[in-house]
Amino acid sequence: MAKEAAFPHRAARRPAPPLGPGAGHTRPVPPAAPSVLAAVSKALDRAGFKIVATGLRHCQDAQNRGDEPPMSVAELERLFLALA
Repeated sequence: MAKEAAFPHRAARRPAPPLGPGAGHTRPVPPAAPSVLAAVSKALDRAGFKIVATGLRHCQDAQNRGDEPPMSVAELERLFLALA
């Protein structure tokens, strides 16, 4: 009770209504947001493909040396297909 007396302006406020399509309120999407998200998605895809390509190179190098590859072809294929 003491806090309400010390801050009467807070007691008079009502909570903000929920935002969202069902509440009748929507926030506008900034015009640059879709292009930024697309660019980020593309960069992540490229990074993922580079990681898989590097894994393929490591496996090939290990086979050329006569060593056991760090990953099987099936594991690399699953990674590649997860990105595609």
